[in-house]
Order: sequence, then C-alpha cells, then structure tokens
Amino acid sequence: MHGHSPGVPVFSLSRGFLATKEKAEDLPDRTVAELCHRARELGLHGYSKLRRAELINLIRNS
Repeated sequence: MHGHSPGVPVFSLSRGFLATKEKAEDLPDRTVAELCHRARELGLHGYSKLRRAELINLIRNS
C-alpha cells in the first residue's frame, strides 16, 4: 500500500527550499536572489536592501 502515513510530516519543495521549515545550514548556500525570493514567500518586508547575512538572519528568525 502506497501513500502518506498518518503522523509523518509532509514536505514539499518550492524552488529548492523546504516549504514547511528552513534548514539553517542550507541558507548560506543560497544566492541573494534565492534568499530574497524566500523572504517574499514568507511574506517578509524590507528585505530588498539587506545584505546576505542580514537576509539569512531575517529568514531564520521568521
């Protein structure tokens, strides 16, 4: 029998990001454009003028 087992979290990929939870170690490997895209997906504001490290902190703390 194939399918989803109850109680097992389901993760979907969206442009290479885990949609449900960000892996902290994956963020430094992303380009600034990818980080901005992820910030937009999360509904964050004010990210366009941030530097890479600031973007990572913003996403991690959201």
